[in-house]
Amino acid sequence: MIERNGGFIDNFIGDGLMAIFGIDDQRDAPLRAVNAAIQTVATVDRLKPFFASMYGINFDIRIGLHYGEAVIGTLGFAGNQRLTAVGDVVNLASRIEAANKDAGTRLLISEALHGQIADKVEVGDFVRVRLRGT
Repeated sequence: MIERNGGFIDNFIGDGLMAIFGIDDQRDAPLRAVNAAIQTVATVDRLKPFFASMYGINFDIRIGLHYGEAVIGTLGFAGNQRLTAVGDVVNLASRIEAANKDAGTRLLISEALHGQIADKVEVGDFVRVRLRGT
């Protein structure tokens, strides 16, 4: 879903991942990120019965999305370099994802991101959460 919507999978972190939108094409990057998230949640919903019957697990995901500027660059040492994003925007996205647990939600977006997509996407519920570490 991420790559289909023009995103780039930056890094796998434990049981999560970080994706970046807008590196090559900034047009509609916020909308493409939201579309990827919605499609991912729908795909997981379709696969839940399979995971339950085959593996006996209740598989689910939480997604946090934020919008802002990050420093994009190559990190690492010779032979093991990768393109990544660093900055407050990355930390906030991670905290937004974690806030799903307290909010009882699966997909949360920041006010900054909502401001970028408000005229293109209908948001069903608004919740205000205090982000840990802020």
